[in-house]
Amino acid sequence: MPSLMSFSYVPSSVPTHAGASMRRETATDPVCGRKIKPYHAAATVICQGATYYFCSDTCHQRFTWNTSAFLAPANAALRPDGRR
Repeated sequence: MPSLMSFSYVPSSVPTHAGASMRRETATDPVCGRKIKPYHAAATVICQGATYYFCSDTCHQRFTWNTSAFLAPANAALRPDGRR
């Protein structure tokens, strides 16, 4: 069943308000857990007021297909391979 949560897709080539400070920061892909630089993100999603960065289109698709699974609390049970 598709998620009813509200989110918007923002192409990673769109400039952000963070400007130069984004170049020093890293983000964690909520699907695979990979650390990435926000300006290298394959896709970006704004969901419930938070911005999520994705290392690949595959991770972005998995997130949009089952958003609620990836927005679960951090202490939620993980699969044996370490993923949610």
